Amino acid sequence: MAFRHDQDTLENVVNNIESTIGRKISYNLIVDSSIIGGFIAKSENQIIDASISGNLVRFKKLNNPL
Repeated sequence: MAFRHDQDTLENVVNNIESTIGRKISYNLIVDSSIIGGFIAKSENQIIDASISGNLVRFKKLNNPL
């Protein structure tokens, strides 16, 4: 996550990830302000990038395909 959140927000994010992937997760929270906002969730074989920095990179690639 880009910054620390209260426990309710963290539980909401975890619940949404679990709902998306269809199973319970265990997690290690790392605060990384370089992602600007949002979060990046990683596992051995999957990445969910809901960060502002990730969205900006994808936006740039879509609008400048070269």
